[in-house]
Amino acid sequence: MKAERKNLEIQEDNMGVPATVIVAEDDKGLNRLIQESLQREGFHTEGAFTGSDAITRLIERPNALLLLDYVLPDMTGKRVIETLVDKECSVPFIVMTGHGDERVALETMKLGARDCIAKDEDFMATLGHVVKRVSQELEKEKRLADAEGALRESEEKLRAMFDSIADTITVTDLEGNIVDMNEAGVRMFGYGSKAELRGLRSIELIEKDQQGEAVDGMKDTLTVGYARSAEYTCVKKDGEEFPAETCTAVLMDSFGNPSGFVTVTKDITERKRAEKEKRRIESQLLQSQKMKALGTLAGGVAHDFGNLLTAIRGYADLALMKAQQDDAVHPYLRNIREASTRAVGLTSQLLLFSRRERVTYKPLDLNRVVSDLLRMLERLIGETYSMDVALGSQLWSVNGNIGNIEQLVMNLVVNARDGMPEAGKIVIRTENVEIDEKYCMTYGYARLGTFVCLSVRDYGIGMDSATIAHIFDPFFTTKGSKGSGLGLSVVYGIIKQHEGWITVESRPDKGSTFRVYLPATSERVGRQKEETDLVKEYQGNGEEILVVEDEKVVRLLTETIFRENGYVVFAAGNAREAFEIFEKEDGNFRMIFSDVVLPDESGVRLVDRLTVANPSLHVLLASGYTADAVDLQTIEEKGYRFLKKPYSLVELLQTTRELLDKGQSSGDSPTPDKEPMELTSATDESKRSVE
Repeated sequence: MKAERKNLEIQEDNMGVPATVIVAEDDKGLNRLIQESLQREGFHTEGAFTGSDAITRLIERPNALLLLDYVLPDMTGKRVIETLVDKECSVPFIVMTGHGDERVALETMKLGARDCIAKDEDFMATLGHVVKRVSQELEKEKRLADAEGALRESEEKLRAMFDSIADTITVTDLEGNIVDMNEAGVRMFGYGSKAELRGLRSIELIEKDQQGEAVDGMKDTLTVGYARSAEYTCVKKDGEEFPAETCTAVLMDSFGNPSGFVTVTKDITERKRAEKEKRRIESQLLQSQKMKALGTLAGGVAHDFGNLLTAIRGYADLALMKAQQDDAVHPYLRNIREASTRAVGLTSQLLLFSRRERVTYKPLDLNRVVSDLLRMLERLIGETYSMDVALGSQLWSVNGNIGNIEQLVMNLVVNARDGMPEAGKIVIRTENVEIDEKYCMTYGYARLGTFVCLSVRDYGIGMDSATIAHIFDPFFTTKGSKGSGLGLSVVYGIIKQHEGWITVESRPDKGSTFRVYLPATSERVGRQKEETDLVKEYQGNGEEILVVEDEKVVRLLTETIFRENGYVVFAAGNAREAFEIFEKEDGNFRMIFSDVVLPDESGVRLVDRLTVANPSLHVLLASGYTADAVDLQTIEEKGYRFLKKPYSLVELLQTTRELLDKGQSSGDSPTPDKEPMELTSATDESKRSVE
């Protein structure tokens, strides 16, 4: 424990990253859970149950990171921050809120919050990632500040050395022959004594290509009569080069006539290095900001695609149900459906990229994943490349996310292609492996057990050990402006999420081999049934369903699916229409299927009101928005079923049939927060909320 505390103190002192996280949460049980979670991530934590307690602890530990509940017993989170500002105690903080609305998030971000976390079902899963990310951002900011401080310090030191004649001072005659040089100069240029330098021309200490420029500079100084500064590449006695800044002035004799030159030479190696480091860190921060903005955009794009793909996929399913196997259009329809299914995977990856989508895992056959990707990979790598694929027999299953595993395979293949600039062969292998103690002793990050190994090999330019050490670093690339530096970083992140590891074997001009090890699972990969067989299992029996969907093309599709599969359907484009239909039919519906986000009122609030009037009404909600936008925690707490867009025909019918057959109605869920209201009042209130 002492060693751990000492390590944390070193981390705080040397890196500037908060080693202590103060958790301000009045729920003692949740506070303890949060602290335990963060402690497992390597953070030291302290608990505070009131705003006053948090303020006191932060004044004692101004370098801590504050994890702040928005509502505390004695004051709001906003008041806590305002009080700290008044006491000139500026600390980084992350806000936790159970409200989950945009107003709270906006207000906290205006106060300077590093992030705002909703206490939803993903709260504990994402908490550690958010705290780590914020800590990393603070570290980068500290490093940038250190780099800027180092640059300023270097410049100040150089000026101080000039004032104290600690830099090289070279005295020459009018012909540029060295007359004298101080001891600092003798050491700088690597000579043993001043005597060795006397008689040399000063330009001999400058790289040959710049000597003419140096001579012209001395002539200009003599003409204008004042000091002239320049940067040159200077050369030591042993031939080693270094960047230097020079300042040359004319020396006058006692009669006021020019008698020679005096040059102050500063070694600016450290300054150049600091400038380079500053540019590198600034570039990383800029890339990080771009990625954050791109993630936000990806979430919005994924939602819009969700509605379009729901329609494309659904109508393709309907058409396939009506087409015979020998119809000429049947393979075309199946290709449309397969393409839309892959597009669905793309939207999921976009949502994962924006960090707003749950990652789901299921048993996968890695051979099937690779086989399904081969056609696309051939197009991706181009005609001048070939693939040698050897898939292991009786390959074990792995528990994984299909979209992430596909991304992993594609990134490794593309990386192999880029390692062979013009053409070449890429070798892909899968095999079962058992990791023993001997292997674990060689590779400390490995684990005992059964694993599935995916290897990708190229015969390209290869890498040296220095390059291998950085290939998984974000934004590191050997491709210059053509590379993003994210491909292998994404691969590494996916493998870690799947509790595996990756090894690299490479030598210059000998190619590279990447081996990915994923834990095997005893669970079997589910057998895929034909769509037509599945549809027959989920037919309706004349049950009345109220569909509420503002997107017309999705609404028409949903009506068609339900009607053609044995259900009686009533459709509405918004909450007002739904209320009108519900009242007209005296609430005689078995199920309501509503979008969560409607133009005039929340779908959750709509079904809350309708289930008060009809407690036996079953509820199925859907949305293409991200998990945080639709507040899935509230939906699950109320006992409502949820279907994520884009959904398929079978998914819709299966979920509907299961909901109706199990007999678990929304009447079993918690009572809605608000009492039922008249139709006019509800609509007027929703209008006010929109305005």
